[in-house]
Amino acid sequence: MKISTADWAQVLYETVKGRSQEEIGEPLSNFVKALARQKQLGKIERILEKFSQIWNRENSAVDCEVISAQKLEDKMIGKIRNFVAEKYQVETVNVKNRIEESIGGGVKIQIGDEMLDESVSGRLGRLRKELTYGV
Repeated sequence: MKISTADWAQVLYETVKGRSQEEIGEPLSNFVKALARQKQLGKIERILEKFSQIWNRENSAVDCEVISAQKLEDKMIGKIRNFVAEKYQVETVNVKNRIEESIGGGVKIQIGDEMLDESVSGRLGRLRKELTYGV
């Protein structure tokens, strides 16, 4: 019987749920050994993505990538964290700041499949579209 990526992720979640950092070493090692026995180590990245989704859902959290032209100050990250927490009604927002100088300024906020583009390049693109197509 073949185990799906989602099933492996659920097993991993059940393995670590409620355990401290010190308590998860051996169970994680056993999990990886089980993956190896089933020749599923090639799926580890997708398993971890699914695990993250399960963890976030069960712990009222969301992952958020903030793309900016330069490293954001803690105060700005805090404001973004509060905005996202309120919008998605979650308790925890895990923010990763990625630098992409080509956006010119402002930010792009990626949460799952949703992108909020408040970058200079994004605004200019929308303005160009409005001027060209009258949309």
